[in-house]
Amino acid sequence: MKLNRIIKNLHGDESAMSFPSRSLVDALPKNPDGSPDTSKLPRETVKNVILNSLANYPVKDNKEIFFVNTIAQSIIGEEENVELKEKFNKFIVNVLYTMTVQEDEKGRQTGIYYSWVIVQVLDELGTNINLED
Repeated sequence: MKLNRIIKNLHGDESAMSFPSRSLVDALPKNPDGSPDTSKLPRETVKNVILNSLANYPVKDNKEIFFVNTIAQSIIGEEENVELKEKFNKFIVNVLYTMTVQEDEKGRQTGIYYSWVIVQVLDELGTNINLED
């Protein structure tokens, strides 16, 4: 998968990073009113989405703790491409579905990314979704 693939919004424009670090925001140029110029944020990438999703994923057991750590460590050190074993790819798909903004039966929202972000990451992972089910 290409980690540096830039995520585009529904209008086809490149999306700014969703969850920048405090140090990154502090380093941004300032607008005339003194607020950070968020238009200068780096673009959102597949790598950012996966790492943020892994960081916010509520693990269920020791195996998932191991999977989160292994995948994150594999991705953190890479800039361009990474190939993971099938079991890790399946786990990432599950994490991404969990991190998609959804509403439960009580009206509470879960997840951190909109579906249009997640589907681009799934596409980069090569996930085929059967829409006939």
